[in-house]
Amino acid sequence: MRRSCGSTGSFDEAGIALLLDCFLNSAQRGQSTEFTVNNCIDCQIPNTYVWTPRDGILRLVLEEDYFGDELRETTVQACSELRLQNGALLCAEPLLLYTCEEPLLPRD
Repeated sequence: MRRSCGSTGSFDEAGIALLLDCFLNSAQRGQSTEFTVNNCIDCQIPNTYVWTPRDGILRLVLEEDYFGDELRETTVQACSELRLQNGALLCAEPLLLYTCEEPLLPRD
């Protein structure tokens, strides 16, 4: 069974610390777990961090906005560890596993 530790904005260091504690405690117990942080000041770029016994720590980034390139971009990386540093999450030793981009549908 997977445990969701929740979500928060990227500039809420206390909130991120609580989510990270939940995530790391669940992973130490061998329980698949996840949480999401928005890593953008004026848009939505959710970063979802997942841990599974088979895959370890994964970072999934979904950028979907109409500012600039108007593309939906998805990236999946493996991380050796997660650390909270200067109010931001750090994916240590990121290894790119997957990436793709596609045009967004026109807005009405």
